[in-house]
Amino acid sequence: MRVGEALRLSRPDVDLTGGVISIRHPKFDRERLVPLHPQQH
Repeated sequence: MRVGEALRLSRPDVDLTGGVISIRHPKFDRERLVPLHPQQH
């Protein structure tokens, strides 16, 4: 995850139940999901 992407995160972007973070406005405008490590959620 890039620094700019992390700074633009909001609460709804983080899904602790599903274990993913949604990056909605990344470089090249393609939405992507970043998995969380199993011990972190």
